[in-house]
Amino acid sequence: MYSCFFEWFDLATEALFESVGLPWPVIFPRYGIVGVPIVESGARFAAPVRYGDLVHVRSALSDVRERTFRIDHVVGVGSTRCATGFEVRAWVSAPPSSSKVTSSWVTALMTSGPVTNMYDEPRTMKTKSVMAGE
Repeated sequence: MYSCFFEWFDLATEALFESVGLPWPVIFPRYGIVGVPIVESGARFAAPVRYGDLVHVRSALSDVRERTFRIDHVVGVGSTRCATGFEVRAWVSAPPSSSKVTSSWVTALMTSGPVTNMYDEPRTMKTKSVMAGE
């Protein structure tokens, strides 16, 4: 079941971007991004999530650097905090400069302009807990 938490983190990160007008299916091809691989992640588990529980994942941008960004997550069921976690991701551009990481436009989009300030836009995603294969 612990692997579900990391799947929820992944889904919640993409949902956070979409909620501020930066859906990945649109911005990836527009800016030549091939992906945002996780370069570091972690979690602390405090309470169980059981099959059928309505899970909420609150995600927020907590750090933006030149080539990476960090998203923090809080997973809960009702008022119970079940886990906290984070992902640090890198922006990777398409070949021929695949080793080059995109930064300037990403930083601008995530911290100013129409998004206002992504730090102030946490997103809560809700999902139902299911066991693998169901």
